[in-house]
Amino acid sequence: KEAARHEGKPQGYTVCNDGKMDLMAALAEQAGTDFVSRGWWRLAAGGCARMITSPLKSGAVWLLVQERSGAPLVSGADQFCTAAKAFEIKGRTGCSGRGFGQAGFLRMPTQGKPGVVAHVDAGGLVKSQDEIPK
Repeated sequence: KEAARHEGKPQGYTVCNDGKMDLMAALAEQAGTDFVSRGWWRLAAGGCARMITSPLKSGAVWLLVQERSGAPLVSGADQFCTAAKAFEIKGRTGCSGRGFGQAGFLRMPTQGKPGVVAHVDAGGLVKSQDEIPK
């Protein structure tokens, strides 16, 4: 019975909004020898978004979570390209010269796990990441 309950659980990277207001999220990850940043996912209050759907293969992903106004809630020192609307941008340098914005993303180690969940709210990162059951 226990094995059946875990069968078919998602892999990848999921962000859950434990707060009471909608948030926006973007993600960056290594893609071969370069990086790619993607956004925006709407994180409805009390909801989750699976931002990477396949099993994780890298040692980290980078996360940016903002209020809908653009005020950052989860950010960091590692700079990646962003855009005001939905985006997928290869490379993390020369952002402004390519017509993009730039923002600091927080490095989130995946520790070799195939699936990870991060929890956020209006105060930022709520708790450490959890492995998604296999």
